[in-house]
Amino acid sequence: MGWRGGAKKAPHPRTRALAALLLAFAVLVTLPPFAWPIKGRVSSGFFIRHAPDSSRLLAIEMHRGIDIAAASGTPVHSTAPGIVVETGYSASLGNYVRVRHLLGITSTYGHLSRIDAPKGRLILLRGARSLGAVGTTGRSTGPHLHFAIEVGKLFLPPRPLLAFHDLRRHILHF
Repeated sequence: MGWRGGAKKAPHPRTRALAALLLAFAVLVTLPPFAWPIKGRVSSGFFIRHAPDSSRLLAIEMHRGIDIAAASGTPVHSTAPGIVVETGYSASLGNYVRVRHLLGITSTYGHLSRIDAPKGRLILLRGARSLGAVGTTGRSTGPHLHFAIEVGKLFLPPRPLLAFHDLRRHILHF
């Protein structure tokens, strides 16, 4: 009926795993507060999609970020404070910048027409300086920003992490 003075029974491993998952989700959603890197329409979502540069019917691929359509040359800003850990060019992303944030979270910005932020740049205020500009470099069918968020090697869907920014813009209009 009550505690009998013995050792407490350890929680079931599934209970601990669920608690850890819920805590990780709560931390990721609340810290750091992610903001949209540019204004624009999401032209391709996270997860499975038809390969945009293929005419084959069954050209299915995993899309590990979102594509945000915008005019070429639109300034791209970091989604949150952090440090630029990598810049470069790849066949798929074209010109890209990677920023490391709190808790080991990394954001990637691809298809840039130019890179403005050198490796090692500390970003304290979002919007103070651009990382680069929207372009269509790499594997791209038109000007847009490829935006991805990952923790370790796990890619996360960016839209839920941007929900707070969406809500703030809706209520406060900025």
